[in-house]
Amino acid sequence: MGVVYNMNTDQIKSEIKSSKYICVFGIGAISYPIITAINYFTDIKIDFLCDNDQDKVGRFYHNYKCISPSTLATFKDDVSVIISTRHYKTINNQLAKMGISKTFVLTEYRLFNDLYFKNNDNIEAIKTNIPKLINLLGD
Repeated sequence: MGVVYNMNTDQIKSEIKSSKYICVFGIGAISYPIITAINYFTDIKIDFLCDNDQDKVGRFYHNYKCISPSTLATFKDDVSVIISTRHYKTINNQLAKMGISKTFVLTEYRLFNDLYFKNNDNIEAIKTNIPKLINLLGD
């Protein structure tokens, strides 16, 4: 499958949850807000993390154990991987070479925006304020 660009957030979440295991790849500055957003704004249940840094393997981050890429490779078609690094293209290529095809880039902003725009109260506020913004910008 590779990194998917043409699916909406609900489709991505459904595809991720259809896997037996769910992994977040990349433990760094970007991973914490993504993992937090997944835990608070979705019903996706992360099973483990993965990182190329061997010093992180075997340790726990954000309450999840970090496994090695070679261990991750044993899961093949049974795992969905959410890439949580700005180097997502490189990681996606690495995962593809390992035989892992269900990879996703799902940012905390996308999860929050998806939740925000599904709230009818927010939609009404947007409808009310867009004309005001257009008038303001027009002046």
